[in-house]
Parts: sequence; structure tokens; C-alpha cells
Amino acid sequence: MATMEEQYRGACTETGSEVNEDIARCLAESTEGVVDLRGKGSLRPLLKPCRVTDQDLPALVQVLGNNTSVTDLSLAYQPITDAGCTTLAQLVEKNTTIQKLSLRSNSFGPAGAEQLAAALQLNTSIKSLGLNGCIIERAGGMAVAATLQAGHPLSFEQFRVSLWCMRVCACACVR
Repeated sequence: MATMEEQYRGACTETGSEVNEDIARCLAESTEGVVDLRGKGSLRPLLKPCRVTDQDLPALVQVLGNNTSVTDLSLAYQPITDAGCTTLAQLVEKNTTIQKLSLRSNSFGPAGAEQLAAALQLNTSIKSLGLNGCIIERAGGMAVAATLQAGHPLSFEQFRVSLWCMRVCACACVR
């Protein structure tokens, strides 16, 4: 069976994407269900940062979409935008084993959060979602809060966002 790094290189060929050597390295280094693709700005100085852009996501989603061993995925501190969230939403809809997803300090806003919230409604495996540092504003916070209200197993304590957004979500959840 091919390693995730090999699968990623193959997916790049299939999608016509350029291989991002940072992603290939991080996939090769991943162990025990954890794929850590954190970017520069992370407080873990021993990790070499990995840069992931919107253009890198189609091949990465192709690899992780049907993967059954990854339970923890970090794409924190990346320049992922609302456009990238469209691709990430496909991963959230498709993958059934990721339990922890960190997207903290990315560049997406309310539209990206709304896409992720819609995908979360189809995914019951994600129990922890980190969005703090993302500028999801009231509309994005309300979209995720609606997912929580609808009975998603993501608990409020494990939904990490800014203090302002937390207030919006808390108000929505008690209504």
C-alpha cells in the first residue's frame, strides 16, 4: 500500500497540481493518525512549518478524503481563504474518521465558515473544531452555531473560536 506521501504525489499528477514539498514532507512524517500541516506562526518551534495554499488543497483532499487512519488534522496558520474552504468542505463531507480539525488563524471569513458548517451537518465524526483566529464574523459564527443547535456531536467546549464569536454562538445555542 502506498504511503500518504506517495498518494499525495500521485494526486498532484492526477489534479495537475505542482507537488508542494512541504506537504509531502509533513505527510511522510505523520504518525499515529495525526497529520500536522501547521504553518509559520505555530508555537511548536521543533516542527518545521508547512505552507498550504488554496491551490494545494484539491490533491490533499483527494488523499485524505477516503483515508481511514487520520483522526487529527491541523491546517492551522495557513493562508486558506473562502475559496479553499469550498475544497475543505468536500473533505469534511467525505472523510468519516477525522475527529479533530484545526483551522485556526487562517484567512477565510464568514463565507468559508458557512461552507464548513454546511459540510459539518453531513459529518458526525468531527468532535473538535478550531476556528480561533479566523475572521468568521457574526454570519460564520451563526452558521456554525446552527450546526450545533441541530444536534451535531461537536460540543460547544471543543469548538474553539474568538471570545466575540463564542458569545454569538452561545446566544444562538440558548435560543
